Amino acid sequence: MIRLSAWLAVGFSLLYAVAEVLHNWGDWQWTPFWLIDYICIGLLSYGAWICLKTDEVRWLSGAWGATASVFYWSFFTHIQALRSDEIAHQGLVSSGFAATMIGFMLVIVIVGFVMSLLGKREKGSS
Repeated sequence: MIRLSAWLAVGFSLLYAVAEVLHNWGDWQWTPFWLIDYICIGLLSYGAWICLKTDEVRWLSGAWGATASVFYWSFFTHIQALRSDEIAHQGLVSSGFAATMIGFMLVIVIVGFVMSLLGKREKGSS
C-alpha cells in the first residue's frame, strides 16, 4: 500500500502542477499563495521518489500531510467565497468548478496520506 501511495503521489503531483497553472492563469495571486502549492508538488515528488527507491515513507507521509493542510484551507476558502457570493479567484475556470475539483483533490490527498501511514512495508525492507 505504501508503494501505491507513492505512485499516487507521482500522478497527483503532475495533476496538481497543471491544475495550479490553470487555476492561476492570467491572475497570479500573491507569491506566497501559489508558492506553497509548488513546494507541496516538490515534496510529493521527492517523497514518492525516496519511497519508490528505498521504501522509506517519512518524506512521503510528511508531503501528503503538508498537501492535505493546503487543500483543506483552499477548499474551505472557496466554499466560504461561494456561500457569501464573493467572486473568488477564478483563473480559467469558474469558482464553483474550482471548489468541486479542490474538494475532489482533497479526498485524494487524504487517501494518499492514510495509505502512507497505514500501509505495510514490502517484505525484505528495513
